[in-house]
Amino acid sequence: MTFSYTEDDADLGGLISARIELDRIYTHLRGDTVEYNDIVTNTATSFTDLISANIQSVASENESAWQDALMACVCAHGVIDQWISDVRWYRERIEEIRSNFTTAVTGLDNMTEYQQKEVMYTSQATQAYSELEERADECSDMLADGPTPATLRKLNEAGHVGNVAFAITGDYEYWPYDEESGEELGEMIANGEFGGDYEALHAAMVALAARAAEASQRGDELPEGELDFLEAVLAGTDDILLDLPDGFRGEPSDQQKNEIATFLGLSIVALSHESTGGGHDRLPDSVRNVAAGVQGGDGYFTGGPGRQNGGYDTWIEDAAGLMYLLDGATHPNGTPMELGSETSLKLTAAVSEVAGALPSEHNMYTTDITYTPDDEGNATLSSLLRVAAANEDANHALLTGSEEPNGRDAEEIFTDLYTFEWNDDGRAAAELTNWIADGETSHHPDEPDRSREALVGLMDIVTSESMQARLSSTGQEVEDSMTTIDKNGEEKTREFDWKDVSIGHLNPEIAGGFADIFESHVDVFASLDGMDGGNRIDDYPNSYEDGNVSLSMDSREAFAELIAGSEEAASRMFDSTVEYNETSLAEYMSAFNGAPDTDAAAQAGNLWSIVDTAVTNEADTRVQNHNGQVDEENKREQFILGLVNSYNPHPQASSAIGFLGGELLKEEHLKLTDTDGDHESLPRNTWVYERAQIHAIDGLAGRGEGYEDLIDPRMTPNNDSVSLNREDWFEFSEEERANREEEIGRSPSEDPLTDSWNSVRNREWPDDRSPEQRPDVSDTIDERGEAFDTPRTYVNDYVDTFSRYAAK
Repeated sequence: MTFSYTEDDADLGGLISARIELDRIYTHLRGDTVEYNDIVTNTATSFTDLISANIQSVASENESAWQDALMACVCAHGVIDQWISDVRWYRERIEEIRSNFTTAVTGLDNMTEYQQKEVMYTSQATQAYSELEERADECSDMLADGPTPATLRKLNEAGHVGNVAFAITGDYEYWPYDEESGEELGEMIANGEFGGDYEALHAAMVALAARAAEASQRGDELPEGELDFLEAVLAGTDDILLDLPDGFRGEPSDQQKNEIATFLGLSIVALSHESTGGGHDRLPDSVRNVAAGVQGGDGYFTGGPGRQNGGYDTWIEDAAGLMYLLDGATHPNGTPMELGSETSLKLTAAVSEVAGALPSEHNMYTTDITYTPDDEGNATLSSLLRVAAANEDANHALLTGSEEPNGRDAEEIFTDLYTFEWNDDGRAAAELTNWIADGETSHHPDEPDRSREALVGLMDIVTSESMQARLSSTGQEVEDSMTTIDKNGEEKTREFDWKDVSIGHLNPEIAGGFADIFESHVDVFASLDGMDGGNRIDDYPNSYEDGNVSLSMDSREAFAELIAGSEEAASRMFDSTVEYNETSLAEYMSAFNGAPDTDAAAQAGNLWSIVDTAVTNEADTRVQNHNGQVDEENKREQFILGLVNSYNPHPQASSAIGFLGGELLKEEHLKLTDTDGDHESLPRNTWVYERAQIHAIDGLAGRGEGYEDLIDPRMTPNNDSVSLNREDWFEFSEEERANREEEIGRSPSEDPLTDSWNSVRNREWPDDRSPEQRPDVSDTIDERGEAFDTPRTYVNDYVDTFSRYAAK
C-alpha cells in the first residue's frame, strides 16, 4: 500500500484562455482597452463611468441590455477566477499532504506504523478531493444562477469582481462591503467629516442596514464582509453612540442625523443576532454596557450611601440614547424589530434591575437604594423593555428557566417588572408573555409546543407561594373614587387610594394579557387534572409532556386571582368561562347518544369554581391590604359592583335585558350609605347571589334562537346557593310528579324555569328607598321568562348536563 490521491482533470491553461477571452469581450462592451485584472481593480462608481465616451450615447439607449451583458461577463469572469483558485488550492493541498507523508514515514522500519501513516494521509487527500468537488458544485451553481446578488457577493468577498458589479447596476446589494470601508465611515461620523466620499459610504450604509436588519428577522445569514462593515461602523462611532443626537460633531443636516440614527439602530439589530453570523459580543462596548445593567456595567453603580441614585440616572440616560437609535428599527406596522436573544434577555434583566431599585429582598443594597425614575425615565424603561420583549425565543428561555441574564433569575425579573408602577399600565411588561396566547392559533408547527412550555414556566413562576405573596401585595397605591348615595338619596363622590394593591390592579395590561392566556388555554384551566374524586391532589406539579399541559388547581386559582385584580380583565375571564360552557354544551348536544358526558359537565363546573374562587380571593385581599382607608363593606361592594356591571358576554342581548340588569345591580340598589351616618352592611355573600342572578337572567334573555334548551342556574333562595341536586332540574307530568314525590319523599319542583324567574322577580333587593321610588321590573321579567319557555321533553333529554352547568 502506498500514499494515493485522486488527480483533478481541470485544464488550467484552458481556463486562463477563457478568462482572457472574457476580458476581450468585456473590452468591446466598454468600448475601451483594458489591462489584465481591470475588472477587479476598476474604480468606476456608475454605469457611465464604465463606458467610453465614444459609445455612451449608444449604450444609454439600451442601458438595460448593456448592463445585462456586462454583468453576465463579470459573473462568468469571477466564477472562472474562483474555479482556477479552487484547483490551485487542491493541487497545493495535495503537495502539502504528500510532503507531510514523506516526512512522517522517512526512517520508519515498523510496517504497521507505516501503514497507519498511509491510511491517515490518504484519508486527508480523499477529504481534500471531496472539498474540491463541493467547490466545483458551488461554481457550477453560480454559473447556472447567473449574476445574482448572492453570487456576486460571494465572488466579491473572494476578491474576484471588486466594485464593478455595483458600478454596472447602481444596486447596493452589489456594493463591496468590508471592514476597511466600515472603519472609514465610522471615523467620518465620529469626527463630523461629511465631505469627500462620505455621501457614497452613507448611501451604502443606509441600504445595507435596512437589508441586514430584515435578514436578521428572517434568520438569514449575512456575508462576513457585510458583518465586518456593520461592526466597524458601530465600533468607530462608539464614543458618541449613546450621546446622539446632541453628540453629533460637525454640521450634518437634519436628514443625515435621522438617517445616521436609523442605520445605527438597524445595524445594532442585525449585528445582535446569532443567526446572521453576529451575536451580542459583536455589539459595541457602550451597548453591551447598558445591557449589563447598573451593577454589572461600568460607570454606573458608584456605591456608598446616597450615591447610588446617580448611577441609576446615568444608566437611564444611556438607555435613552440607545432607544433614540432603536426607535428607527421598526417593522412597517410600527412594532419593534427583534434584537438577538442574548441582547434581549440582558436588556430585560437590566430594566428589571432599575424597576426594582426600591428596597427589596433581591437587592443586596436595600438600606440605601430608594431610586424611582421620573416620568421620562419611566417611559424610557417601558420603551426599552418593549424592544427587548419582542424576541419570543428569549422570553421562552426566560420563562422555562434555561437562562438567567445578568445573574438574575426569572422570579427576580418578573417580581421587579410586575410590581413596578408603569405609566403605560404594564403594557410593555405584558409583552413578555402576551405571545403565549397566540401560540395555539399559530400556523407555525412549533408554536403550540413553545407556547405550552412557556405557559407551564409562567405558572411555575407567578403562582408559587412566595411569588403569590409578592404579586398580590405590591406595596403600591392606586387612585380611585367612589360615588355613594347618602341617607337623603343624594350622590356623593370622594377620592381615595387603594393601598398595597395586587399587580392586576396596579398594572391592568398585565392582567389583560393573562386573561388572553386564560382564554386561549381555557381547556387546560377547566381540566380535571390534579383532581381525584372531586378533591384536589396535594403538591400536584405543573407539567408539559407529549403536547399536553397539566396544571395544579392551586396554580390555576392563583393565576386567575392575578387576572381578577383588573375589573376589565376579570370580565373577559368571565366571558371566556361562559363561552367555554356554551361550547361544551353545544358539542355535547351535537353528539348526544343518551348517556351524559359527566366529565364535560364537571370541567365546566370546575372552571366556574376556579373563577369564583379567584374573584373572591382578590376582593378579600384588596380589602385586607387597604388598611382601613375606606369602610370595608363599601370597598368590597364597589369592587364587585364594577366587576359585575362590566360583565357583558352577550352584546346581542335585548334592550329589555340591558334595562333589567341595570336596574337589578345599579349602585342605588346597594346599601352604600354616607360614612358620616349610620351604616348597615350587606351580608358578605350578597354579591355572590346577585352576580349569579344576573347570569341567570342573561342566560335566559340574551342567547336567542337556538339556545332555548339552556336553562339558568337553579337558585336556592334560602341559602343563596345554586342547587346541584339533579332532581331539582327535572320537569314532570302529573303522573311522574306523583311517582317522584313518593320515591324521594318530597314534592319536586313544579317548573324550574318559572321558579327561577319568580326568584328574580320576587327578590328582596337591599334598598332603603320607599316602594314608590323603586322601579317595577316584574312585568319585564315575566315577559322575558315567557318568551323563553322551554319544552319539557327537550329539557328532560339533557337534564344531566344542565344539572352540572353551574358553580356557586
